[in-house]
Amino acid sequence: MGKGKAGEGKFVILVSEKLVGPGELVEGEWRNARARARAHPSLPNLPLLSGPCSGAPFHTHSHAPSLPLPPPHTSSPPLPLCPGMKLLEEFGTVDVALGLTPEQLCEKVKTSDALIIRSATQVTDDVFKASAGRLKVVGRAGVGVDNVDLGSATQHGCLVVNAPTANTVAAAEHGIALLASLARNVAQADASMKAGKWDRNTYVGVSMVGKTLAIIGFGKVGSEVGRRAKGLGFVVIAYDPYASEAKAAAVGVRLVPLDEALATADFFSLHMPMTPDTKGLFGTAAFAKMKKGARIVNVARGGVIDDDALAAALDNGTVAGAALDVFVKEPPPADHPLINRPDVIVTPHLGASTHEAQEDVGVEIAEAVIEALQGKLAATAVNAPMMSPEVLAELAPYTTLAQVIRGGGMSESGIWMDRTRASFFSLPLSRFFRGANEDTHFSFIPVPA
Repeated sequence: MGKGKAGEGKFVILVSEKLVGPGELVEGEWRNARARARAHPSLPNLPLLSGPCSGAPFHTHSHAPSLPLPPPHTSSPPLPLCPGMKLLEEFGTVDVALGLTPEQLCEKVKTSDALIIRSATQVTDDVFKASAGRLKVVGRAGVGVDNVDLGSATQHGCLVVNAPTANTVAAAEHGIALLASLARNVAQADASMKAGKWDRNTYVGVSMVGKTLAIIGFGKVGSEVGRRAKGLGFVVIAYDPYASEAKAAAVGVRLVPLDEALATADFFSLHMPMTPDTKGLFGTAAFAKMKKGARIVNVARGGVIDDDALAAALDNGTVAGAALDVFVKEPPPADHPLINRPDVIVTPHLGASTHEAQEDVGVEIAEAVIEALQGKLAATAVNAPMMSPEVLAELAPYTTLAQVIRGGGMSESGIWMDRTRASFFSLPLSRFFRGANEDTHFSFIPVPA
């Protein structure tokens, strides 16, 4: 990839959250560590990998003394950069600044062409206004973009891209792990033994074979959970108003209405995005329709479950247990109604947290951001491109068509237009229709003018 330019210099890429791995980065220390690594390439304990690539946190130079340079060694190999950061540094100037306040973020984006975030950074309308048009792309290292104001991004001419595929398998695996732990009380039994007890009677579980699992949200992660659950002996059904029958049938899953899923399932695995339609979907009304003793796993978004309603369902026995990886506010407050319950398993948003997935997410988002800065149409763009009023007026009927197709179960569709329009509009229209239904293939067929 060629070098990017912003004026006479490189593009400036602001990284406001750790790009890869469970380590911590602080402003300036990444560059300091790189400089030390170049000066002493064989240092065995240099914390270059903590940050974007590993687990040990950096110590900020503003709150702790500078790390001393140990004597150089000649026996250890050089420390590698993680691939995503390496791509970014080869392309532009990378500014790593973690833990920014909203005010600090607004100040930083004034001199940044791209911003890379995870789930903690809130990219609000104020951020886009502060950038005054300088910010060209926001990259979300992960899937959900509910922490980005997409309308404001589009209004200010900023593309938003995500990394929707790299962590799919990791999230599905975590969902399966929670299902198995929930069925067999693994976490509770572990805590009991570590407290010095040997209690085999309290933690008798239930078998998964022959039980009905309802997957709510049958997209990329949901379908991967379905594949794995079938191998465990579950009877798998799914609810997703936008999934096609063909996609579900391909993995041996039957699509059903939501009420049927609620009434028949023994286990629920949630994998839908956070939208106005899904917010609080699992509330008092939904729990009232479940059969007694259901179990629920959520690795989607915290807001899709009403926490108080779930607590009440656990109290009255409608729900026998829950396993939660996500919360409305992360980390959740100490008085959260579910955290300390013995019938609830909790993990700190680990769905995508495998070494392999984290590295892949870093690469995927780096490539998407670089493509966007190069002026290419990024395949993972999630907001509408900025277009002139004339172009938007001509596209308006097709956006209506996209809404009609949404959830229609079509497998193929064609749009006929004259050759000039087919060439000019095919990319933006593809984005409209991919957003309408990812399983439908669209052809733009030029006809003689």
